[in-house]
Amino acid sequence: MADFRTRLERTRQLAPIPALPLERIFRLRDVRRRRQRVGAGLVAVAIMLIAALAAVGVFHGDRRPVVQPPGQGTIDVFGFGMTDYGMNAIRTMSPDGTFSTVVASCPRSCGLIRGAAWSRDGTQLAYTTTTFGCGRGCHHPYARNDGVHILNVATGVDHLIVKVPHDWSPDHAFGTIAWSPDGAELVYDTGWDHGAELNVVNTDGTDPRVLLSVRGSTPLDQPSWSPDGSRIACGRQGRIFTLTPDGSKPVYLIDGEAPTWSPDGSTIAYYLENVRDGIDAIGEIAPDGTNQRILAEIPRRYSLGVDIEWSPNGAQLAAMVDNSIYVIDRDLGNRHLLARVPIRTIDSPPAVMGLTWQPIPPDEP
Repeated sequence: MADFRTRLERTRQLAPIPALPLERIFRLRDVRRRRQRVGAGLVAVAIMLIAALAAVGVFHGDRRPVVQPPGQGTIDVFGFGMTDYGMNAIRTMSPDGTFSTVVASCPRSCGLIRGAAWSRDGTQLAYTTTTFGCGRGCHHPYARNDGVHILNVATGVDHLIVKVPHDWSPDHAFGTIAWSPDGAELVYDTGWDHGAELNVVNTDGTDPRVLLSVRGSTPLDQPSWSPDGSRIACGRQGRIFTLTPDGSKPVYLIDGEAPTWSPDGSTIAYYLENVRDGIDAIGEIAPDGTNQRILAEIPRRYSLGVDIEWSPNGAQLAAMVDNSIYVIDRDLGNRHLLARVPIRTIDSPPAVMGLTWQPIPPDEP
């Protein structure tokens, strides 16, 4: 500014400017600059407003009741510490995003519900529970029913088929769970501070076995069994891979997390981060690594939970990202915000940890 004024003064002395006084020239220039700054500010505000509206679903689908196709069951959420929603419970969600029926619960008798999955016929619910910091020799009342459960929803009978092993250290924990397509086995992950395992057990609790054991603090997460029974998808350290049910032939698939096999076996849905600034996405990819595409964009998460479940007919997905639950139409890519739910924070206990989607049992309309 000072250099420009000095040069202009010298020019004026050599060749006076007759049209406008010097101070008026500077005032006009300052006015133009202020107008440019105001215009740029208005553009920035407009861009931020558009981004905010997109984040809450104005452009990708408003928060409104979700119309589920005929034959679909309910979306169910699970967790613990939900004072207003039922302690240590798995609950159904209504189409308007509110919680309703308690499907399963274990108040004051089990720890955190870490994973849940419906059998393919919708008659049984498998789930895992863990009391953190309670390993071998623990006498905490919540720990007596920790492990892998199978609930028969018709009879209400809840079987604890896998209990906390006696040699577990206090940092061990049960994780997420999935059914084999024939309903004869369950795959689930366990973890501790220095390692993680992928496990399989028969649904009567017999023949428990370890498919995969890894070292390090990063857990295995969210196993998903292919509908033809030939492979299991799983995630670790932001990478998705598949392996055979005997734990052999692991194959890297793609970077991402929370893999889940579609009901027809043609594709695997997953979560991927930072597809562009401030935006994550739900994508899908064929089991052979081809035909990758983005199904829907999601406002970037804040390092909390992610869980994805297919609808039983494969037409939709439900996704829990941080404290938001979305329903996505696979073919159209529409994203509807179904609900915002309690989440884990430093100052409050965990609440909703994940979701599952119930098929309609065969004898129901």
